Amino acid sequence: MTAPAPTATKAQWRAWARTLDPVSDHTTASVEGHLAHFLQSVDGPVLGYRPLPDEVPIRTPVDAIACLDADGGLLLDADAGPLAPHDVAVVLVPGRVFDRDGYRLGRGGGHYDRLLPRLRPGVPVIGITCTARIVDELPREPHDRPMTHLATETTLFSTS
Repeated sequence: MTAPAPTATKAQWRAWARTLDPVSDHTTASVEGHLAHFLQSVDGPVLGYRPLPDEVPIRTPVDAIACLDADGGLLLDADAGPLAPHDVAVVLVPGRVFDRDGYRLGRGGGHYDRLLPRLRPGVPVIGITCTARIVDELPREPHDRPMTHLATETTLFSTS
């Protein structure tokens, strides 16, 4: 199935994304390798995620994990106690599809739309995906925030 046009709705893009092949173990291992190299120079907590079935299941050790609470908000909990968004050094963000400028198509819940503006300026936000899930352009809304980097099975690159 061909990718929708950039003018298609996010719902149409999500329907297309559900037709994509699952993420392979090889892809996961390669993405983790690129991330490990980048994260060596990070001083501070890395905010990770618990992957859903169509997301790259990163197993890189992180200091914090994003969890959804009962109200659909993000809880930021580290081993040492609660973690506020302004304390985070790097954020790893899953997505169904990303575009080359770093914009993300998520599940439509707005969780990252609420979290990302609360980060301190300059925090790297790395979209985690595979090459097959990067497209030229996605539909954008004013509240959408681009990732600063994308990590795939082939590389980790800056989107700016």
